[in-house]
Amino acid sequence: MSIQRLSVLQWFGALAAAGVAGATFLAGVGVTQAECNPGLKRFGIPHTAAQIAMTAVGVGVTLLAEWAAFVVYRATSDAEEQDPPPEGRQHFFATAALAANVIFLMIILLTGIAALSVHLCRQA
Repeated sequence: MSIQRLSVLQWFGALAAAGVAGATFLAGVGVTQAECNPGLKRFGIPHTAAQIAMTAVGVGVTLLAEWAAFVVYRATSDAEEQDPPPEGRQHFFATAALAANVIFLMIILLTGIAALSVHLCRQA
């Protein structure tokens, strides 16, 4: 595989899960506000369906990012993190992404589960 293709996969594997975790969290807050705010209820956003869809998309993108990181890790398996760029850098980022993507996957899943299991619009 070419260095340029590995570089694209490296950055996707390193950044996609973090971006989609943040996006699903912010979109989930927006969907919850739309459900609980009487002025926004007129838009008719279905809370449960939207949360399930956002969680599913987040999990899918995170699994793709994990796959991309694994492809780069395998392609650069003969390189060490201290090797000169680009092979050393790609191997380093792929190794870090393999661990970080698992954490982001858990964040997305737990946020989605929590958003579906709480009672909405309750006053404190």
